[in-house]
Formats: sequence, structure tokens, C-alpha cells
Amino acid sequence: MTLQHQVDGPPRDLETRIAERTFGKDRCENALWVVESLLAMTLGWLEPNALGRYLIIAQAIAVAAIAVLEFVGLRKARRLAL
Repeated sequence: MTLQHQVDGPPRDLETRIAERTFGKDRCENALWVVESLLAMTLGWLEPNALGRYLIIAQAIAVAAIAVLEFVGLRKARRLAL
């Protein structure tokens, strides 16, 4: 065990665990937002005009892409931490 390892603690310190939980929660919220937005239009909860429909769909795609990028980034960070 190196001196640096003793000072910094184990690789999975509290900060890493908090970050993982935060990103996990964000991904779930993003996925839920995408599903709810599309369901709201499909089930008639919202009645947007054509431009509104396109904007909701575009925003849902953007949020889904962000969720995927967060997932990939967190997975890559975990691999690098090991």
C-alpha cells in the first residue's frame, strides 16, 4: 500500500459514491421525463399544435441523448477508477 493510497483512502471514497448516486438519479429522472412527455402527447393529456409536437419530440430526443451520454461517461469513469 502506498502512502498516497493511505492519504486518499480506498478508490471508492464517499465522493465517488455520492457522484454515482447523483448521476443514477439524474438518468432515471431523464428517462422518466422522456416517457412522460411522449405519453402526454400520445394519450391526449396535452394537445399541442404541430410546432409544439415537434418541439416536445425534439426535446425528448435531446434529453434521452443526455441520459445515454451520462450513462456511458459514468461507466467509463468506473472502469478508469478500477
